[in-house]
Amino acid sequence: MSNNISQLEELREQFRRDNPHLYNLPPARNETPEEIAVRAEEKRARLIVIRKQLEAISAKRSQPLNVITALNRYLKQEKK
Repeated sequence: MSNNISQLEELREQFRRDNPHLYNLPPARNETPEEIAVRAEEKRARLIVIRKQLEAISAKRSQPLNVITALNRYLKQEKK
C-alpha cells in the first residue's frame, strides 16, 4: 500500500515539475483520516459563523440582492 502511495506522490511531483504554470498545486502530502475530519469540522464551523453573520446582515437590511446571493452560496457549501 505504501508503495502505491509513494508512486502517486512521485507522479504528482513530476506533474508539478512538468507544469510550472500550475503553481497553485500544494505539495504532495499524506493526510490521516483524523486530519481530514478536523479540517472538515473547521470548514463546517467557519461556514456556520459566516451564515450567521450574513443572516444578521440580511435581518438588519431589506435583503439586498448581494447578501441573499452570498447567503445562498454559503448554504450550498454547507450542505456539501
